[in-house]
Amino acid sequence: LNTTNLDSLRRPDLVRTLTIRCSHFSKKKSIPPAGLFRGLRNLDRLEIDRCILESLPGALFSGLHQLYSLIIKNAKLPTIPDELFAHTPNLMTLDMTGNELRIEPYSLKSLGNLIHLDLSNNSINFLANTLISLTKLKVLTMDNNKLTNIDFRRLPEELTDLSLRHNFITTIHYVPQSARNLRRIDLSGNMLDFLSGSGSVNMLPPDLKQVDLSNNRIAFIQEGSLAHMEKLALLDLKGNQLTELKEGSVLGPKTRLRLFLEGNPFQCHCGLRWLLHAKEKTSPVVLDLPTLSCSLLLDENQRLNLTVADQLNQLICKYESNAENVVVCEKLRFDRLAELPESVTELRIDSADWKRWNIERLQNLRMLTSLRISNTPISDDEINSLSSLKSLTQLQLSSTSITKVPSQLGHLSQLFLAGNPLSQLTSEDLKVLDLVKKVSLGGNSTRFTCYCDSPSPLQLWLREKKNREKIRFAVRKRSKPLSGSSSSQTSNSKAQRARCVIAILT
Repeated sequence: LNTTNLDSLRRPDLVRTLTIRCSHFSKKKSIPPAGLFRGLRNLDRLEIDRCILESLPGALFSGLHQLYSLIIKNAKLPTIPDELFAHTPNLMTLDMTGNELRIEPYSLKSLGNLIHLDLSNNSINFLANTLISLTKLKVLTMDNNKLTNIDFRRLPEELTDLSLRHNFITTIHYVPQSARNLRRIDLSGNMLDFLSGSGSVNMLPPDLKQVDLSNNRIAFIQEGSLAHMEKLALLDLKGNQLTELKEGSVLGPKTRLRLFLEGNPFQCHCGLRWLLHAKEKTSPVVLDLPTLSCSLLLDENQRLNLTVADQLNQLICKYESNAENVVVCEKLRFDRLAELPESVTELRIDSADWKRWNIERLQNLRMLTSLRISNTPISDDEINSLSSLKSLTQLQLSSTSITKVPSQLGHLSQLFLAGNPLSQLTSEDLKVLDLVKKVSLGGNSTRFTCYCDSPSPLQLWLREKKNREKIRFAVRKRSKPLSGSSSSQTSNSKAQRARCVIAILT
């Protein structure tokens, strides 16, 4: 600027556009004189780039009444004279990026016709009330500053587009009637950690159509956060800290909301199923769904593609009573088994063996509700030790060596003993079954003898309706004459044989 000689122009009144660029990496400071551009009375676009300016004279732009576009960027300007823009009343676009401003310049108040303002790459750390006077401003860009919070009441009412990328914003303040015309907002690369659907903190203005919240720290979105945003069409949540996302958190827009969710540390939780299986035609659609992944609830170090996790039934609920966190152990030495995850709710042991039964391994499973043991030799004492598993409600023993009902397991709600060599049940066995809600006693290995004239304890037990309703599977029945009675006595008539029928169990 020090060496620019505008007086050498033959017809300065014909100049419409002027660009002045100083050398790259130049450390020379420019000191432009007042009225430098006075002769360019028809100039409508001026750009000054890479010229280091310690200060500007207040009358630098005197005579530029026709100027509508001004760019002063990468000039390291710390301040702007209050009267600088009084000479450019028709200015419509102003770019002051790459300076060292710490607050929006007060001189902006003179720009009543300004439509587009760019103050990116400065050091502005808060907003005063200066911008409110820009009644025609539509687009405001303040990327890469040091803002920590935004109050929409400090922004012009006519503003439609707001970009505040890569600041340090943790809080946004919204009150009704502010930002009424705002349609697009870009808050990517800030430090927001939640969204709210009520109050005034971290609540988005209602008339927005596009919102970019990517690369923040958002870990929670309150249900109903978008309920007031009927016009919202696009929401970018990439690169946040969401582990779950309920559908109710993004419901509200009248048109089908488009979402971006890549780069969130989602857990494989059943609350994400709605992302894959839309219930309504207006349900939100995830545009980057094929790239989403989640970590398994039982092994956070293992991540699966979200679609694959759904196909493998790994989208499970943390708190449901019978979650799908099932562990199956086949053909193993149980006494050599390493510790099982404490969150296991169902354990299936098949064809196992052990030298020493260690009930402590199972006592550590504090959420275990269902245990199945099959094709495994296990003693009555070992089975009765299962009574120490306080959370256990269902036990299934099949193809084992047990010959009687375990005496210590009456606290269970379901006891399935089908397919075991059970002997004739005694009154003590039936006392245990009285306490259990559901029972299974069938199977090829089980034989119960029925007597017509002197019913067994099992026959008497089954005469009560409440006991018959406990039996889950069919019991194969066979009548046998009493000792000392003739076979003809037990088969005299169909009526007598009918009395030998215990029940038809299904």
